[in-house]
Amino acid sequence: FRRVLFRSMSTRLHTGKVYQIEYTPCGQGMFGSDGQKALYNILSMFDINNTASDEFAEDYEVSREELKRLRTIITEEGAEYQNCEEDFKEALDNAQMTKANFIDVLDHLIDKSDQRNPFVLISWMHA
Repeated sequence: FRRVLFRSMSTRLHTGKVYQIEYTPCGQGMFGSDGQKALYNILSMFDINNTASDEFAEDYEVSREELKRLRTIITEEGAEYQNCEEDFKEALDNAQMTKANFIDVLDHLIDKSDQRNPFVLISWMHA
C-alpha cells in the first residue's frame, strides 16, 4: 500500500479594484452651490432617476442612459421640454450657464465617465 500525498496549491483571498475614481472637471463646468442646485433641479424637473437625497448631495449616481435621455429631451425641445422650459432656463440662469454649456456638461458626463459602468458618478468637490 503506497500512500500518495497530494499537495494542493494554497488558495488566497485577493481583492481587486472595482471602482477607480479619476476626477476631471466637466466641460464648461458647473460651479458652487448654484450649479449643484441647478443640476439637481434639472434632473428633478425632467424626472431623471438618480440617487441624490437632495440638492446638497455631494456624491450620487445617474445612469448613463438617463443622461442620454435628458440630452435628447433638451436638444429636441419636444413637449416634455416645452413643459419645463421656463424652469429649465431659470435653473441655468441661476447657475450662470447657457444651454450650450449645459449640453457640454452632459456630453462630458456621458462620454468621459467610465464606459464599463452603466452609472455615472456625480461628485461635487470643494476647491
